[in-house]
Amino acid sequence: SIVLLTLNLFHGTSRNAVRVYNNYLSTTGNNTGMQLVSISNAKIWNNTIISARNGIILNGTGSTAGALEDTNMTFSNNTIRVCSGGSFCFDSNFTALTLTENVTNIFFQDNNFNKTKIKIVKRVPNNGREKNNLTIQWTLKLNVTDTSTGNAISGATVEINNSKGQMLYNGIVNSLGAINSTLITEFTQNGTVVPFYQSCSEQPD
Repeated sequence: SIVLLTLNLFHGTSRNAVRVYNNYLSTTGNNTGMQLVSISNAKIWNNTIISARNGIILNGTGSTAGALEDTNMTFSNNTIRVCSGGSFCFDSNFTALTLTENVTNIFFQDNNFNKTKIKIVKRVPNNGREKNNLTIQWTLKLNVTDTSTGNAISGATVEINNSKGQMLYNGIVNSLGAINSTLITEFTQNGTVVPFYQSCSEQPD
């Protein structure tokens, strides 16, 4: 475990297959906890990121605007939160996750953070069209038991639907009455920034 002001990863020799795990990242002032610029195929897990202003920034711009992108990243079991006790530590100033300039196929799995603190923003007003997408997922573990005995019921069929009636899971429990761990998508957030002369706001995909 390490303590840093900011972890910055930029495109270059380390652009592909980045791995960041088991770190404690704490920033002060207006610094960002973790910034990834034009990184592909990254896995980020078991980190604690504490910041007064920005937890994680994903920026897809390379040396030429729009030439590269952040893509295919998985963040799992991380904690992202605002700092406490300092003169800069106000929740109203804090953004847990920012996506900008073509950040695609980003998966957040079993992370502890405030989901209302997600921002998808345009980097430059007239920079052309940007596409960004983020998927929030959770690991589902479930056991089927007999309420009268407390014993596991093997071979039971389990079907799970969301509030809209869409099937999230269908399968048969094992001999211990458990389903295989499966990822359930809570929501996907898409954002496209169009040229300023067409729209002054973000447009959904």
